[in-house]
Amino acid sequence: MPANEKTPASVYGAMLKPEEAEHELRGQGARITAQRRAVLDILHGNRTHPTAEALVDEVRLRLGCVAPGTIYNTLETLVKLGFVRRIDGLEQKAHFDPDTSDHQHAICLQCRTVWDVGPVEHPADVPAGFTVLNTLIQGICGRCAHKTS
Repeated sequence: MPANEKTPASVYGAMLKPEEAEHELRGQGARITAQRRAVLDILHGNRTHPTAEALVDEVRLRLGCVAPGTIYNTLETLVKLGFVRRIDGLEQKAHFDPDTSDHQHAICLQCRTVWDVGPVEHPADVPAGFTVLNTLIQGICGRCAHKTS
């Protein structure tokens, strides 16, 4: 990679730091359980934008049996504390992003892979008083386009 080319990790920042999240959770009176620690560890540096279901599966691989509600509640708490962004609109399931910096998302409509992309300019003809919360870029990734040609 050329020295002047930026990687996603260098372009975006504000990634979830497990130690900070643990400190905040404790400050809110929450215990740091093995399940919560596993979620924090899985999300740390994760750019795959996993669903809650994918996180449940990954925690089960690490710890064995875990109640999905435990993972959902952990994610809800992390979103409320600002350590994780909940991304709705990619598909019927919410995805979770530990990068809370200013960026948007692109999703391949065939393979459902999600990528971080830089901030997107909003259209000039947005109705007066309309607050844009995020912009979603949808398309077909190069790998999927190559498979169909």
